[in-house]
Amino acid sequence: MLEHLSLESFRGLVGDHFRVRLAPEDVVTLALMEVSEQGRGTSSAQAGDFFALLFNGPVSRPLAQGTYAFEHALIGAFALFIVPIGAGSDGFRYEAVFSGQA
Repeated sequence: MLEHLSLESFRGLVGDHFRVRLAPEDVVTLALMEVSEQGRGTSSAQAGDFFALLFNGPVSRPLAQGTYAFEHALIGAFALFIVPIGAGSDGFRYEAVFSGQA
């Protein structure tokens, strides 16, 4: 499913909430805070968009770097690798980077 998601798939979802399933009955909700375009691949090996997603999650449930099962009402379920990039008073920030999809 992830190969069908693009920069445009996420652009209209800023502010939306994504469910991150840690276990069958254990879910954390992250809010998509920002979608930033990083450029476009120029070689056939790197064809596609380069972009980053910035999520915000609860302080009470920090997530380690890793791949998680994400769910969203409009785009469905997909696996996404996220990296914690800092904590603020309103939650933990996580980044996911897409580096050119064919």
